[in-house]
Amino acid sequence: MKKYSIVVADDERSTRERILGLLEKYQDYEVVGACSNGAETLQAIKSYRPDVIFLDIEMPLLNGFEVLEFLKQDEFGFLVFITAHDQYAVKAFENEALDYLLKPFDDIRFGRLMKRLGRRLTQKDTTGGQWIMVKHGNEQVKVSLDEILYLKSDRNHVQIHLSDKFFRKRISLGNIESLLDQRFYRIHRSFIVNESKILKMKHVGHGEYLITMANDKRIPTSKSYREALKVLLG
Repeated sequence: MKKYSIVVADDERSTRERILGLLEKYQDYEVVGACSNGAETLQAIKSYRPDVIFLDIEMPLLNGFEVLEFLKQDEFGFLVFITAHDQYAVKAFENEALDYLLKPFDDIRFGRLMKRLGRRLTQKDTTGGQWIMVKHGNEQVKVSLDEILYLKSDRNHVQIHLSDKFFRKRISLGNIESLLDQRFYRIHRSFIVNESKILKMKHVGHGEYLITMANDKRIPTSKSYREALKVLLG
């Protein structure tokens, strides 16, 4: 039976031990790293490429947000922030966290988190990189990855654009990215494009481009995602 890998990072020993103890109840998960500072956390994530990170925000050496700055999207799966300070909530979700665990948390709150996490991991596994489930009216329908031109962030939803229509799915752009295959590149904070659906790319200065998709939609790039852009440019 497959086990999902987890890295737990918190500088408070009591919090680390509490999370580790709670995770013992979940047989589908394996903790591959328990870290007390940002440097250890970064090393563990790069070494294990975990399915899930439980990431404290205020840690020595590197805080949680700084750790993420050194990571690429494909180096981890889902992200759960841990903190005693609710003022970080907005920034946490800007970093596309699946959840925001506020200390002190009880067993019920942790259980809700694990149920949500389990659904997301199962969905990721069952899509098999071929299709995504979306709501259409009162039904759930499959959208083939072959049909998708690009995806656009829309508050707490993602717009999934096909050639002549789009669907909205309640998920972050970062989390839906993990359901896509190697054809898809995030070229902007708000956009992911299907390389096979690109018609042309026009340089507009300062290292940025305007991408024209198969439906003539023009999408801007961002220097923050220049590594993906380099791959697209060849």
